[in-house]
Amino acid sequence: MLDPRLYRAAFVPVLLAVMVVAFSLQARPRPIGTTLAPDAFDGTKAGQTLDELAAAFPRRVPGDAADE
Repeated sequence: MLDPRLYRAAFVPVLLAVMVVAFSLQARPRPIGTTLAPDAFDGTKAGQTLDELAAAFPRRVPGDAADE
């Protein structure tokens, strides 16, 4: 009869090989792209919008009364 330790030791490389094959069957997906040009971001305008939001909502707390 086979020793259980020997059986488990032989099973580990097989399991590793199955995992490698399972993740190698598909081609890698193409990277996510954007249609927005890098220079389209205006840091000054983003900062102004952030300041406006901070002034409009000065006391921001997570959740509301229904959460308690």
